[in-house]
Amino acid sequence: MNEHRHVRGFQFNNLLEYIQSVQGPEAVTKVRETCGIDSAFDPHEFYEDDLFNKLIKEGAKELEMDQTAFEIEIGRRAVPTLRKLFPQEFEFSSPAEFIANFPNAYQRFANSENPFISFVPKGASSCRIHYYSASKLCGLAQGIIAGSFTYYDVEVDIRSKKCQKHGDPECIFEITWHAKT
Repeated sequence: MNEHRHVRGFQFNNLLEYIQSVQGPEAVTKVRETCGIDSAFDPHEFYEDDLFNKLIKEGAKELEMDQTAFEIEIGRRAVPTLRKLFPQEFEFSSPAEFIANFPNAYQRFANSENPFISFVPKGASSCRIHYYSASKLCGLAQGIIAGSFTYYDVEVDIRSKKCQKHGDPECIFEITWHAKT
């Protein structure tokens, strides 16, 4: 198991709360036991990436979901907590400003240089994000981006063009957004 600790405890709790909301407490107990988890997660502490990936795998299996779709949902559900922990990262006046700052914000969320994220503007309401992480939590990043756009009351479309999980050297997301109609 690697010793990379980039995932905050609130993400673990968020993941387990999602499983409970869909399948009930017995499902959470089953996933915790399968992953060898017998204690609570401190929301502010950092825990091993490998354990988080194991929880994603087992949680998706328990809910009969695709792992990436499960990871994206966990990212979406993280946004209210991220807004409380990092309010300064959501003080931008527009989604364009937010997404331009996202690479810096995500590194603060993870408290590390990993993952590497870069932003390439493509127009007033579109961009490309390049993402690389040894832990390959690209779905989590996608979910956080998607969830953050709801804060700005806009619709967002995120298309994965390349993905580390499919053997690519990095993930590339094409992102477009527009006001809700």
